[in-house]
Amino acid sequence: MFQKLNVKEPAIRPAIAVIKLLTRHHRWFAGSGMMRGERVLEALLRDRDVQQFLQVNRFEDVLWFNKEAFDRLLGWLLLVAVIEDAAHPLPQVSDAPGHLLNEGVVVRYLQRAGQQSEYQVERLLAAIKN
Repeated sequence: MFQKLNVKEPAIRPAIAVIKLLTRHHRWFAGSGMMRGERVLEALLRDRDVQQFLQVNRFEDVLWFNKEAFDRLLGWLLLVAVIEDAAHPLPQVSDAPGHLLNEGVVVRYLQRAGQQSEYQVERLLAAIKN
């Protein structure tokens, strides 16, 4: 099938994985409050496909994840939030920047937790709780 599109199958697999993840987690930003980042992260890490996308692996009794994959996932999640906001009009147009700002704050919060974690899953979960 991919030959007809002139695309090599290994090149398309990451795109399919992202589409699956984004379809499953397209409303990741629903809800509010300070605990939202923690809930988002825990929901993502429970998903086997997300674990595979993040290349979660155990080495010397430590669970690790891939920094670049984590950054890509956060970028995709923010893009989905922006598209969702654009597709569904808010009660007041003046609310739109606040919505996007909130979603951006959560993504930035997750990015910081990722940096603090030194790419260890347990430290990531601890960082998001602090």
